[in-house]
Amino acid sequence: MVPVPVRMIGRIAADDANVYTVDSAEADLVDRNHWSYKGLKTVTQRMVKITRGGHWIKRESERSGGPMSIC
Repeated sequence: MVPVPVRMIGRIAADDANVYTVDSAEADLVDRNHWSYKGLKTVTQRMVKITRGGHWIKRESERSGGPMSIC
């Protein structure tokens, strides 16, 4: 079963075009709440993959005539 906070973050990401989730399910841990160095590298690589895909740029100027913001 998926924990409630994870489901809620997924819902927020589904509703907001500038919010993304990063899967950390298989990242190594040093304890229940902290990634090991290897786990941190795993999650970071996944974050980089999202940003390299251009998903992190919100082009406000295309919607509102304002400046581009980077989220």
